[in-house]
Amino acid sequence: MSNVLLVVAFILGVLLTVFGVQNTEGVRVNFLGFSTGSAPLALVILASALVGAALTFLIGLRGRIRTSLELRRRDRRVRELEAELRARPGASAAPPPTTVDYSAADSTTQPRPQ
Repeated sequence: MSNVLLVVAFILGVLLTVFGVQNTEGVRVNFLGFSTGSAPLALVILASALVGAALTFLIGLRGRIRTSLELRRRDRRVRELEAELRARPGASAAPPPTTVDYSAADSTTQPRPQ
């Protein structure tokens, strides 16, 4: 798999190089009243793509942080409920908590308890 990624990265690098060599003419960028001097078209497009990628990452990061915090909150609640169950009289007869192996599950089968 890493060889495939290496080949794909190499091909993309060659394509970006060809793109940069073919788009060297200068362009002026005007944005919110600011104006730049002449810059190569390839540089302007690359900078725009990098800004877009950074914004996409930051927007996605917000969702990942929210999900992580929600998982922590739920894990804490599960531990609290398990402690309550153990504290009840006759709790020693309850089976130990089971873990689920999600790595072995696919879309057609259910996760298997271990």
